[in-house]
Amino acid sequence: MSFYKTPTGDQSTFETSLLEICLRGSGSSKTKTLLRPCLENIIRESPQPSTHPYQEARKKATTDLHYLLSVVLGRTDTDHPWVRARCDEVQENPDGYLDLWAREHYKSTVITFGKTIQDILADPERTFCILSYNRPTAKAFLRQIKLEFENNECLKALFSDVLYKNPKKEAPKWSEDEGIVVRRRTNPKESTVEAWGLVDGQPTGRHYHVLVYDDIVTKESVTEGMLPKVTNAWELSVNLGRDGGVKRYAGTRYHDADTYGVILERQVTRSRIYPATVDGTSAGGPVMMSQEYLNEKRMTMSPYNFACQMLLDPYRTIRHTSPEICSGGTTGPSVLRCTASNISPPTGP
Repeated sequence: MSFYKTPTGDQSTFETSLLEICLRGSGSSKTKTLLRPCLENIIRESPQPSTHPYQEARKKATTDLHYLLSVVLGRTDTDHPWVRARCDEVQENPDGYLDLWAREHYKSTVITFGKTIQDILADPERTFCILSYNRPTAKAFLRQIKLEFENNECLKALFSDVLYKNPKKEAPKWSEDEGIVVRRRTNPKESTVEAWGLVDGQPTGRHYHVLVYDDIVTKESVTEGMLPKVTNAWELSVNLGRDGGVKRYAGTRYHDADTYGVILERQVTRSRIYPATVDGTSAGGPVMMSQEYLNEKRMTMSPYNFACQMLLDPYRTIRHTSPEICSGGTTGPSVLRCTASNISPPTGP
């Protein structure tokens, strides 16, 4: 670890303090970016996997979702207090929820990416099926996990009993089409993680421990003909689970009659709904974004799209008729002044 030189004092003392910060997951985003290779080297130089630094880092990675994302996976952008709170919430109760969070509010990063990786590290015998509206969308989520397992040397050093050093050559399956398989004792027909589309080719004869539904509703899925088709495909997809298995849903609203609305209406799962504003209204301040960025979205998006995508409430533009809601609480050229009578959901592309 010669690349970490302290200006004064003992080198080992300096490295010990670095390790403590690594294990706590504290410090600024810049500090943790610098500490990640330090943690990696300390782990590599541990004589046995049973040594304290190795075990402590493994424990935190499998029990603290924010630590896993921010320190081990290098996602220091998750250090925002609002995102960290969502990490803690998902860590405490990951299963059986429909998580509707505003666009760009880290739902896929926390749930589909971070929590899936954490669960694999904790129990590599579990199998996961990522389901999206279509298969290319689902493959994009799988690709992110696949690349992390290929390229994150810190992660592979920490969990060498779960992850292959060179998975492209060593793993039984390692592709977006067939899924990826980590080191495991059993030999189920399901890969560790697979990616499938709801409407363009669900698998048959397979049953997974965890069904992860992410972006099963998109702008392509809310045309008049697709709305019932997507909901029917979701109904059929629940047979891909197993007795004792769990489901996780992450998404954003696009339409008042979309599949997420059906799930909410049927009360088949609990829900966590987080709009982009503190009070859930168009005029409210942001929970995470800068005020300027949120204002830009208010001015750019139609009232209906803003209500769906950012407030997660497709009915808001129907219930509220104030000019403030319709204009996004801003002034500018060609500001639309709406009434309830001239707002209607989109029925086509």
